[in-house]
Amino acid sequence: MKKRIIILAICVLMIACLFVACTENTKQNAIPTENGTVADNGGMAVSYGNYVYFINGFAGESALNTFGSVVRGAICRVTLKNGVPDYKTVTTVVPKNVFGEDTTYGGIYIVDGYIYYNTTSVDKDSDLNYKTSQGVLCRTSLDGTKTDVIKELDDNDIKIYAGDNSKYLVYVYDNAIYSLNSKTLETKILTKSKLDNSDNTAVAYTFVDDYAIFTMYNYADTPNYSSDYLVYVYNLVTGELSEVMSSDIYNGNTDRKVLYTTTIVSANVTNDKLNIFYSKKDNTPNQANTGYYSYSFSANDMTFDASKEVRYSYENEIVTYTNFYTLDNNGYVLAYGNNVIDVYLADGTQLEKTSYDAVNEGKYVNFDFSAASSSSSSDNSSSSITLIDVIETAEEVYVNFISNSIFSYVKLFNKSTSGNITTYIPADENKIDFFSGKYNTSYVSYDVIDNVIYYFNDDMEDNAYYYAIPTLSEITPDTDIATGKILGIISEQDLITLIGEEQTETKTETK
Repeated sequence: MKKRIIILAICVLMIACLFVACTENTKQNAIPTENGTVADNGGMAVSYGNYVYFINGFAGESALNTFGSVVRGAICRVTLKNGVPDYKTVTTVVPKNVFGEDTTYGGIYIVDGYIYYNTTSVDKDSDLNYKTSQGVLCRTSLDGTKTDVIKELDDNDIKIYAGDNSKYLVYVYDNAIYSLNSKTLETKILTKSKLDNSDNTAVAYTFVDDYAIFTMYNYADTPNYSSDYLVYVYNLVTGELSEVMSSDIYNGNTDRKVLYTTTIVSANVTNDKLNIFYSKKDNTPNQANTGYYSYSFSANDMTFDASKEVRYSYENEIVTYTNFYTLDNNGYVLAYGNNVIDVYLADGTQLEKTSYDAVNEGKYVNFDFSAASSSSSSDNSSSSITLIDVIETAEEVYVNFISNSIFSYVKLFNKSTSGNITTYIPADENKIDFFSGKYNTSYVSYDVIDNVIYYFNDDMEDNAYYYAIPTLSEITPDTDIATGKILGIISEQDLITLIGEEQTETKTETK
């Protein structure tokens, strides 16, 4: 009897040891930290007080992910000195490989004292191969001492988002959108069908500031479900979900004689107002209500009032806008199209129409921010452009943008003000490049925080680098001779590789 008890005890001990061996140990000593305010949440780098938390390079999906041994792909922190990172202060916070497949919404987010991120699974299959193609949504405290597993996923195709002031996060998986309570870690699906309250998916979505905006088909209208788009806004501060636009709402909840297909073009927040820019297409024979619109919602009132809807174009106008930007001063709106920038007053009245000649490369650029396929100047057009920022002063309007991985700026307008009337005069300015560092685009490609570019240097084994953008007055055609500086910690293996490449280049030059 005693032998059986001993054997049983040994078996229990062996099972316990096996369980411990398969359970990842994520304990480490606390990193001294201090309270701060989050800025530029998400992506490769996040500002928190006088720190910047960042992903220490791009390691990819198949990299080994043993806690404590990860260097490239880990989460690190650096202290800012005079607005730029102080390399001597870099320390590792989460020695895990941060990875995802989404290049727009991903990376790291800081909410309520925790860093949220996706990492590859450390489990093994029956052949003892790591399941790196599977993802794990995690969070780790800012001092690095506590790590929670939130959700295990079948793959790494997850989108995560939170604003600078968010208390909730959202994530998108299999086109369904979920909220995540940062206090309780409770998840809730936001995409529910109005027909039977069943789980559903989003047609499209966009995230801005502390809001998630998404559209769904109205499955409650069975014969016309794809003609009636329901537009929802989720407030990541309050956790409130509101249906803000639909055919019912446009019609004043009185009839369904007209159905609308709504497509969100862009959104931004100014003066505590959520400005949503969208196109509507109605199903009437003459499509009298088809065009581009905007509506400004208050954070405290998400009720749509048709009398306050702003219209920018009509059904008989041939215009395609790919982005809108609300200027800080006087409520002006810039509407971007292919080779065209239109300036509107807050009431939708058009002020200036400026057609930019994309043939004259170097002087004008094709302001198409749709991230569509690029083309060379040989076919009379410029490459697709990604907007970084619009800078408005009392006298001028500039734009920072990226084309062909090159960061540039150009003056759009000079401004002439007489009394309460401001006239925007197209500026005849050359495009000036200010940085052409080669950055990895297969994951979160770069971040711009307080005039500093953070990026994975594709020429340096995808390690983390930064570049401080000169002020507008300092940028000249010769500015681009400057190069980025190392930001993170380089692993011994990468260091050996880089030194080897440098020696090879030196020998080649000697010959």
